Order: sequence, then structure tokens, then C-alpha cells
Amino acid sequence: MAARYWVGGGANTNWITAGNWAATSGGTGGATIPTSADDVIFNGVGVNANGISTISAVITVLSINITAGFTGTIQHNTTLSITGDITLNNNHTITGNGALNLLGTSGTLTSNGRVWPNSLNCAGGSTTVTKTLADNWTIGTLSANSLTTALNGNTIYLNTALNMSSGNITGTTNIIHRGTSWIGTATAVMNNNLTIETNVVAGTALAYGTGTLTITGSLDTTSNVSITLTNSPTLDTYNGAYWNNIIINGTQTITLLSLLETITITANANIIWTGNSAFATSNFNNIATTTNTITFEEDIEYVIFLSFNSFSNRLGTPTHYTSSSATVKAKLSLYKGATCNVSANFTRIDANYNPPYLRPIYTWNGTVTDCVNVIRYTDLRTVAATF
Repeated sequence: MAARYWVGGGANTNWITAGNWAATSGGTGGATIPTSADDVIFNGVGVNANGISTISAVITVLSINITAGFTGTIQHNTTLSITGDITLNNNHTITGNGALNLLGTSGTLTSNGRVWPNSLNCAGGSTTVTKTLADNWTIGTLSANSLTTALNGNTIYLNTALNMSSGNITGTTNIIHRGTSWIGTATAVMNNNLTIETNVVAGTALAYGTGTLTITGSLDTTSNVSITLTNSPTLDTYNGAYWNNIIINGTQTITLLSLLETITITANANIIWTGNSAFATSNFNNIATTTNTITFEEDIEYVIFLSFNSFSNRLGTPTHYTSSSATVKAKLSLYKGATCNVSANFTRIDANYNPPYLRPIYTWNGTVTDCVNVIRYTDLRTVAATF
């Protein structure tokens, strides 16, 4: 491992020109070009050290340290990959649209207030990349292309996009999205706390995991974008998230801290809803042949304002709605103007009939056990027919 200092003064301003690099601070140019084993340092020491430095070819270095002494410009014409630490300063200028690639199993990211305007790529491929943020960092796009990237500490602010195209992100770093898009897949999971502050348009599919997803702006999923929830996340949607297709596999506890506007679930799932919550529209389409269970906490009242739909296809089985308590009924209230199209089983549910505001819940077929104001609707009967 060696240190390489930018001193400039070579035949051109390119990184791949040996004349621009010295082996010592302010030393004579002509050292070898930095490699993945070298620490790159910009400290502004030297006659030509504060000029333009151009990344004109893809290059990988061990670390980069841009000190406050460097007041020049780094022009990112192509990608720069770093396996270790990144330290920026607020005195230098960044131009070009080349990305920073995060590689390696450790490293500290220090912005010192410098905005990174381009993409920050978690680019470890099949390996796990682990990075710690020493301070808050504002960037353009966060892109996940590692099997898993662990981002820990402080906050990342996104000005452009979140691109979860082929990797998972986890860790303690809070991510604040102030950009325009969230692109993902059903298997690329965001596990960090994520807050959406602007109008963000969702891509084809999204996946969210263990953290808290907070929406103070809006998440546009009107193009029937699916979101897969894994590992029991918390949802705080404020004014609502219009999700037409939520996929929940396996047994999970989903904590709701505010109104979830429209929820359509199409998966094999056993769900425990918890937290102070209300739904505008609740649709559950059981496409599985096994019984799905929706559990409501007994000490919280859940209100459905617009419509309550629960059904199964020809091969599916009725969904079972129940209380988390073995003795106390859960309160599931249906607003008077809401429609009710339900074929399901109910156990220990109190529909909290309170005219003119709330109304009973009617289920066609299914079983109703130890419920209040949940009524089994039997007007439709199978009769013999001749064809």
C-alpha cells in the first residue's frame, strides 16, 4: 500500500498521467498511477496542485482523502471505485457526471458538508459492502448493486433517485428521499428507515423490510406497482399511500402509525396489524390454497372508510379475521358509507355498530364465532339447476 498525492503539472490533467502524481506531499510528479492498493490524497500542496483533476478512465483506489487545502476542481468524467474510506471537503468543486462506486467490507464516508451530485453506487456485486457515515451526506442517487450493502450511522439525503435494481440495503443510516423516483424489484429490499418528503414515482416493483417507511410527501404507485413487505416493517404514511398491490409472504407483524389509504393484498400471508390505524379501502385476495389469517390487536379500533373486500379465487380458501386476544374482541369498524363485499371467517371481532356512523359487517358464507355485529349473510343459496 502506498500514498499518491495529486500535484498536477503533467502533460494533461488526467488521472492516468503519471506526471500528475507524487509519492510525497508536494513532491515531484512522475510516481506510478494510483491503483486499488493506494491511498489518494488531494491537499493542494504544490505549484499545480489546485488546478483541474480529470478522471478520464475507470479507476479503483483504496481510499481518497480530499483535504480542506485543495481548492481546485475534480472532473468526474467516468466512474471512480473506492474500497475503503472517502473523505471530501467543502472547498473543492465537483464537475462531470461520473459515479462513485462503494467497494470493500469496511470504510468510513465523511462529507464535511460537500454535496455529491451524482450517483453513489453500492457496487460490490455478490459480496457484502459495509460503510459507516461519519456525518450526514447529501447525494444525487443512491444505487444498490451489491448483494447487500450495510450503511450505518447518520443520514443520507437523496436529491434525485433511489435505485434498488439489484441489491439490498440494510443498516442504521436514515435515508431521506427528496428526489423524484424509487426504482426497485420485488427481491431488492430496503431495510433502513426511509422517509419520502417529495412526490416520488415508484418503478415496476418495490420491496421494503425491517425499518420504518415514512411518507410525508407522496408515493405514486398508480401504475399498479407492487410493494413486497418483508421482516415486519412499520408504515407511517401520513396522508396515505395508494398501493394497489401489496405482497406479504409468510407471517409478519405490520405496524401502522397512520392511515393507509388503499391496500390490496395478493399473496399467501398471515398478518398482524398493529398500531393506531385506519384504512380507506381494504382488499384481500387470497390466491393461496392455505388459510390466511389477518389479526387485529384487541385494544385498537380499526376503521374502514370506503370499502372492505375479502375473497378468494376458485382454488383459494376464505381468509380468517380474528383478534390477537384469546378472549377480548378486536374492534373492526365499517363506516356507514363504505361498501362491504366479504366472503371470510370471523372470530372475536366487534364490528362496533354505532348508527348513523358505523354499520355491521356482512360476510357471505364463512363462519362467524364470538363476534358482535358481524353477520353471516345466507340469502344466496345453491339450488339445483338443469342445463
